[in-house]
Amino acid sequence: MSSSVKQQDGPAKVTFEDGYERMKEISARLETGDLSVAEMCESYAEGKGLGKALLAYLEEREGELKEIDEGKNLPAFEVIASAPAASEEPSEEIPF
Repeated sequence: MSSSVKQQDGPAKVTFEDGYERMKEISARLETGDLSVAEMCESYAEGKGLGKALLAYLEEREGELKEIDEGKNLPAFEVIASAPAASEEPSEEIPF
């Protein structure tokens, strides 16, 4: 694996943005053809693993967006009347 994404116990942690950038790097490297067969296989496997994880992430976010559109899991708000502006406050008239 590359130094930017290391495999440890369990899946490697990567942000979507970093994973996407890494996939572009892998793709560019594979297109050059300047890799040994072993490097090509390792890079291809890393790219496929990243692709699978990134797609799953996007599908999960899509599900969240659908729930939001349906009105589920929304933050709560309470609308209150606005306070009158200083110039709108009734003034006391002093009788002469």
